[in-house]
Amino acid sequence: MKFYLIALTLIFPSLLFSQSLKEFDLQEMSEQQIPVFVEHPNEAALIFYTAINGFTVQSSTGGIVKIESETSKVIVFVKPERQILTLKAPGFFEKKLVMESLSSKEAKFYKLNQIEVAYSPEKGSFLINTDPEGCMLKIDGMPSFKQFTPFELYDYEAKKYRISLVKPDYFPIDTLIEIRRGLKQSKMFRLRVMFGIISLKAPAPVKVKINDLELDVGNEFMNQKLREGEYLLTVNDFRFDPYQETFRIQAGEMKVDELPLVKRVGFLKFNHADALEFSVNGKAMDKKPGMQVIEFYEGNFELQIKRAGFQPVSFPFSIKKGAIVSFEPVFKSVLIPITITTQPEGATVTLFRNGEPQVLGFTPLKDELTVGKVEFLVRNAGYHDFKFSAEIEEGKPFTRSIDLQEIKSKFSTAEVEKSKPVIYPTGQLFDICGNFYQTVVIGDQEWTVENLRTTKFNDGTEIQKITDGNEWKNDRTGAYCTYNNRGEFADSVGLLYNYFAVETGELAPENGGWRVPTEADWEKLILAAGGDSAALNLKSKLGWPGKGNGTNNFGFSGLPGGWRSSNSFFHYGKTGNWWTATESNSEMSKVVIMDYRFSAVEKDSYPKFNGFSIRLVRDR
Repeated sequence: MKFYLIALTLIFPSLLFSQSLKEFDLQEMSEQQIPVFVEHPNEAALIFYTAINGFTVQSSTGGIVKIESETSKVIVFVKPERQILTLKAPGFFEKKLVMESLSSKEAKFYKLNQIEVAYSPEKGSFLINTDPEGCMLKIDGMPSFKQFTPFELYDYEAKKYRISLVKPDYFPIDTLIEIRRGLKQSKMFRLRVMFGIISLKAPAPVKVKINDLELDVGNEFMNQKLREGEYLLTVNDFRFDPYQETFRIQAGEMKVDELPLVKRVGFLKFNHADALEFSVNGKAMDKKPGMQVIEFYEGNFELQIKRAGFQPVSFPFSIKKGAIVSFEPVFKSVLIPITITTQPEGATVTLFRNGEPQVLGFTPLKDELTVGKVEFLVRNAGYHDFKFSAEIEEGKPFTRSIDLQEIKSKFSTAEVEKSKPVIYPTGQLFDICGNFYQTVVIGDQEWTVENLRTTKFNDGTEIQKITDGNEWKNDRTGAYCTYNNRGEFADSVGLLYNYFAVETGELAPENGGWRVPTEADWEKLILAAGGDSAALNLKSKLGWPGKGNGTNNFGFSGLPGGWRSSNSFFHYGKTGNWWTATESNSEMSKVVIMDYRFSAVEKDSYPKFNGFSIRLVRDR
């Protein structure tokens, strides 16, 4: 049966074309109507005015975003890119519409009608496909015929036609096709590309010239189309040795070329211990600490460094190919004038920078300091210490006026001595917390004139402050408190420490030979201060009850600071009690005592958990 159908078709080809077929009649319009791109601000729109049912559009790239259909209008929103649109409808031959360049929010308007086409047995059809698609198809003798492939010549008179296929960057095809009566034919035509590609890369962005074409080539490969032929590539850049090469491009070939440019560079050896921000010819750069070698192209340069607290440094230098220039900056500090005044005058001003003390002098004080964060300690006998921090800033003179607050007596029995020791004044000592102590030489020893007030061990570790009686009794790591747990007593009689703080060996400053005195150190002092009358000579002139004041003949200024057991405090204003660094046994250690009733210094042993005052000593 199948055989007879084929035979009938060959004998009567008109059976193939027995129905009328329809063709799109597409006309572009120049309307002024502008669509509203509310939902599609990044797309273009194609508007088809048509009454054809089932009309739709397909894209070769999938670039159609949305199609909106109305009674006599179809709106197609497309991505603004090159694509081939295929127009379709039931019973119609497909039609190709090439979109070469569209921009977002651009609109094109078309009128779309139909043309009835009836095949006759005297005619035939020929489908022309191309690789690549989108070639311009022309037929010799039909000057108005211009279509894009793929395209079907249907119901054309059976004969030979000369056609041409043209597409940019491809060699055109000019050939004959033959449409045969009653047959439906097709053929694929492959166009040969007429260009090759050169892919270039350079060690730094440069301008490359290929014949008369100038390109910007960087450190990533970039592709450039070139027609088949021979080319001269040249690079003339002051940063590299001149370079040129000749190469040939074949159609369809890719040539990869990583340009072997030779840098014209020298080096700057830049040495400095700190990280710096600097600029070279106005371009900001960073430098790591230590020696750094920086590459520069040939030329003249100026290096400028701005460092907080120092005067700017400028360094002009020239670089030649292969040369090395060495530079190590020398900075001069910026000095800012400072003025500190006190009421009353004559206070000692001590500067702390990075924890290191430096005595500047007495008020009224005028000096110059480098910029940065600093701390000041202002001290005057009989007045509370005054501490404050400051930021010394470039271009801003620093001024501070201070009203010192007079120390009021903490003793109920007498007024605290308000003057400095006048016997054998020697020097000053600062602990790790920055507390200031006057010192005095007695015999071949130098003693602090005040009781210890540090709240840190000399390695910077905080000493724990304990107020609770049970915690105080059970502590074995070292602790301090103030008499009656009231902070104001620290100014006049210092702090009370348990012996476990003493036995760490870290209460005195690390440097200078200072220590908590042993029993033997106290015995030397007692002997030098008069033996049996040592307490009378070592106690301060004021602050002791009744007739218990001393003569303070040696400037020791001993005060009755009292002491602590586990839960109670005792004898404030009546006795002065100081730890020695000498143990009696595993549970007890030696203490020296001055009593308001006696002229001699007493010695005794107490449990290590008790709290007593501490003086520091060093050998002279």
